[in-house]
Amino acid sequence: MTRTLAGALLASTVLLAPFAGAEAQQRPPEKKVGPYDPIGLRRGAFLIYPSADAGVAYDSNIYADDQDEEDIILTVAPAVRADSQWSRHALSVGLDAEGAAYVDHDESSYLDASVFGEGRFDVRRGSYAFGNARVGRIHEDRASPDDAGQDEVTNLFSYDANLGYRYAFNRFYVQPNVRATRLDFEDGDENFRDRNRLGAGLRLGLALSPLTRVFTEVAYDIVRYDDTTRVNRDSDGLAARVGAELELSALFSGEVAVGYTRREYDSSALDTAQGPSAEGALTYSLSELTSFTGRVSAGVEETTVAFDGDLATADVRTEISLEANHELRRNILLNGEVGYVHDDFDGTSRADDTFYAGAGAEYLLNRLFSLKGSYRYSTRSSDSNAAEYDRHLLFVGVSAHL
Repeated sequence: MTRTLAGALLASTVLLAPFAGAEAQQRPPEKKVGPYDPIGLRRGAFLIYPSADAGVAYDSNIYADDQDEEDIILTVAPAVRADSQWSRHALSVGLDAEGAAYVDHDESSYLDASVFGEGRFDVRRGSYAFGNARVGRIHEDRASPDDAGQDEVTNLFSYDANLGYRYAFNRFYVQPNVRATRLDFEDGDENFRDRNRLGAGLRLGLALSPLTRVFTEVAYDIVRYDDTTRVNRDSDGLAARVGAELELSALFSGEVAVGYTRREYDSSALDTAQGPSAEGALTYSLSELTSFTGRVSAGVEETTVAFDGDLATADVRTEISLEANHELRRNILLNGEVGYVHDDFDGTSRADDTFYAGAGAEYLLNRLFSLKGSYRYSTRSSDSNAAEYDRHLLFVGVSAHL
C-alpha cells in the first residue's frame, strides 16, 4: 500500500550499498512492446511515461504498535519518467508523488513528492561515468523503530546524490564512488536527528568471463549531526567486502557481497559498532513466466532508539527476503514475498524480530488501465512491549499509464 521511502533512505547507512555495480555501458536490445505494455509518449530523443495509481487500503494497525488502531486509507500516486533513447549514453529524469488520506485519523495523512535523475556517460567500451540524485519530501514509516510514536506522521526532506566512474582495462576494472546524503526533519522535536553523510568508496574487479566478475571494495564515510548537545552521534565508518557480479545464464543473474563494517563514535558514551556486512540480490528465472529473487542485507545503521535508560549506539540490522513473480496469463500477473528482519540495538538489551509475508495480483485490462490488489501481513516481537505488533494491510486499486 505505502512505499516506505523514508525507511529505505534511513537504511541507506549500510556503507557499501552506494557502491553496487552500475549499468552496463551498452544499452541492451530494446524489449519488444507487448499488447499490454505502455508505449510512452515520444518527445524528441526521449520516451515519456506518465502513470497514476489510486486505491483504497485497510490497515489494521496504523501506528505499528501494541494499540491496534485501524483505519481506511484513500491513496493516490502519480508519476512521470522520461528515458533517453540515444544509442550511446543514457539519461532518465522524473518525479513521483504519493498521497494518503486517513478516514478517521487525519493526523496520519501524508503527501510525499520527489524529483530524481540518473545518467550514464559512455567514454569507451567498458568505461563510463554514472550518477544519480533524488530530492524529496517524504515521511517516516510507522514500522520504523525510530518512529517517534506521535499521533502526527513524521515528515522530512531527503537529499541524496551519487557519482562514480568505471574504468575497464583488459579483464580488470576500477570503480571509484562518492555519495552525499542529507536528512532534514520538519518537526522541531525531531531536529536532533538532522544529519549529513559523506562517503567515498573504491571497487576493484576482475572479469572471469564475459558474464562473471569478482571484486573487492572498501568504503569510508562520515556522519555529522546538526545537534550534538543531547548526545554526540557524529561518527566515522569503514567497511570492506568481497563479492561477485553474476550473469551465469539468461536464467540466473545478480550481485552479492559480504564483508565487515566498523563505526566509531565521537562520544565516549557510545561504544564502537561493528559486525559482518552483506548486500546482494540474485534472480532465478524458472521460465519466461516465473522468476524468484532472493535478497540479503546486513550492516550497521543509524538509530536514536533508547531502551531501559540506555542509548543505542547503532542498529545492527539483518534482512533476508524472497520474492516470486508469475505471469498466469499475459494480462494476469501474480506476486508474493516473505521476509525476516532482525534489529539488534547495540548498547541496549533490546532486539526486534520482524516477519512479513504478502501476495498480490494485477489484471491488465488493456494498454492503459489495470486493476491491482494486495495483502501483506507483518508481525514484530521485541524486548520493548510497546514495539510489538501484528499488522494486516489490504489494498485494491486501479492503475493508469501511457
